[in-house]
Amino acid sequence: MKIEREGVEATLSFLQDFYPLPVESFEPLIKELGGTIELKGYLIYLHDHGFIEGIFDCKLEPPSTPWAIKMDSIRINASGIDHLSRLKETLPFSP
Repeated sequence: MKIEREGVEATLSFLQDFYPLPVESFEPLIKELGGTIELKGYLIYLHDHGFIEGIFDCKLEPPSTPWAIKMDSIRINASGIDHLSRLKETLPFSP
């Protein structure tokens, strides 16, 4: 999966709209990103960079769905909010 600036910005903006409360439903973001696989990809990417918090568990079995994410634990953190502000100020994408 290719990570795009628009998807990063959409995901962080969506999470910021709920901050500091938990997300009620990810359905609007799933539709915007194109599906649940894309949503998981962006969440894992943002978690790897330290921009969001949540419970992420990687299991090797089954290989088609290695990530278990507790969706009601997902929230943007201060680093994510600051990164979103920088994204909105700049044109080129730098993760």
